[in-house]
Amino acid sequence: MTRSSFVPRLLMVQLAAIFLLLSCASTRPPQKLRVRVAPGFSGTIRLAPCDSKASLDEISTDAQGVGDTAACPSADGALSIVVVQGDREYSAAAGDVTIRRTGDGIATSIEIRLRP
Repeated sequence: MTRSSFVPRLLMVQLAAIFLLLSCASTRPPQKLRVRVAPGFSGTIRLAPCDSKASLDEISTDAQGVGDTAACPSADGALSIVVVQGDREYSAAAGDVTIRRTGDGIATSIEIRLRP
């Protein structure tokens, strides 16, 4: 009785593990933005992305909810937004965030709809 070699199976398992590790490593974590708005503000926050003079860490908006950010969300990247309003912080739901883009995928505006 001859035994078949386990080396080909072991090689396939190793290749599958490497493929899974590489595919998981290729996904980027969501880019995080903190947006500070005036107390009592309601409506839509409008951010102008890719402004080299603006802050990347925390963005402050004016009374109308307009601000600038150095963040340039890529077409394949996710965006996580934390809104700071007075002493209250909350995460914006993905459905409340709209990123407008040019035809080639460059972000032109980020809009966050605040719900009361």
